[in-house]
Amino acid sequence: MATPSELSSIAEVVELQAGPTYLGGKTDHVNAYLSAGWALLATYTNGDMRTGQDQVYCLGWPRERGDVVRPAKAEDETRAF
Repeated sequence: MATPSELSSIAEVVELQAGPTYLGGKTDHVNAYLSAGWALLATYTNGDMRTGQDQVYCLGWPRERGDVVRPAKAEDETRAF
């Protein structure tokens, strides 16, 4: 998890949901953001055992990299804030 001092250098944050873990949770869109230069800030699991759990990835764009670069929306991208 990123420290407060590391978070102060983040220009923008997105939260990406990988889908149900029992289906293998697709991560193509997460990998596209990481390849574009985004940093992994945190991960967590959302949901419950009854309805299924989604893996969620919080990514940040470092200010030092200049203008924010977003990859083309991937087919498996379900949520971005």
